[in-house]
Order: sequence, then C-alpha cells, then structure tokens
Amino acid sequence: MVSALTENVLHLLSKLNANDPHLVELDLTMNHLGPAGATQLAATLRVNSFLRGLRLINNHLRDEGATALSAALRANSSLRKLDLDNNELGVAAATELAAALRVTCYLRELNLGCNELGDEGATALAAALSVNSSLSWLNLGMNDLGCAGKEILHDAWGVREGHLYLD
Repeated sequence: MVSALTENVLHLLSKLNANDPHLVELDLTMNHLGPAGATQLAATLRVNSFLRGLRLINNHLRDEGATALSAALRANSSLRKLDLDNNELGVAAATELAAALRVTCYLRELNLGCNELGDEGATALAAALSVNSSLSWLNLGMNDLGCAGKEILHDAWGVREGHLYLD
C-alpha cells in the first residue's frame, strides 16, 4: 500500500483547503489514503464550504481515518453525500460517525457498505438516527449485521422518506 499521497491528491486537497467554489464533488476512490490521508483530508473539510459530495471508496481508512472524518463532519456544513464503502471500518468508526450524525444535520446520504460494523455499530448508528432527521439515504449492506442489528436500525429509521439498505 502506498503511504504517501500522490501529487494529484495533494493538489486536490490544496484546492479544498483554499475553499475553491468549483470543487463541489470529489471522487478519491482507490487512492490508498489510509488513516493519515483521511486525517489530512479531514483538516481541509473543516474549512471548506463548497464541497457537496465526497467518495472515498476502498481507501483503507480504518477506524482512525473515520474518526478524523467524523470530527470534520461536526464543523462542515456543506457536505451532503459521503461514501465510505469498503474501508475496513469497524465499531469504533460507527460510534464516531454516529456521534457526528447526532450534531450534524446537513449530511443527506451516507454509504457505509462493505465494512465490519456489526450489530454494535448498528446500535450506535440507530441511536443517532433517532435525533438526526436529515439523513435520507443510508447503506449498511455487507456489514455483518445480524437480525438484532437490522431490527434496531429499521426501527430507528422509522417512517422517514428515503432509503435504508441493510443487506
């Protein structure tokens, strides 16, 4: 795995940090960001007010990277879509993201598919869903959710409009 960020990724991070109004969607899929890259990205998200969508699929972010991004979500009011599919996220990541969702009312779509959240992560996210009404699309498929985890998420989702994916 590459530990240093590529020149292209560093250029995009500098544009985010400069609050470039033309950068509203960013796809960094399979860039091997890792936790360190996610931490750098999180620092730029704290100051950026134009980015609406961020795809970070398959970047080996792990719990540490998701924790950094969760902290940035608390300060960012522009991001509407976040895709963290297939990033080796576990219970700690789900807990931190849930804490951010409790205080962040801007995020509309969150993809956490193909991770390792399990029922404990589902419970943390369900608690956040009870106070966050802005999320209208949530993918938790392929996360080792058991019947209990799926049931608590389904109950927390309630009758809100939108889509909840659990399989």
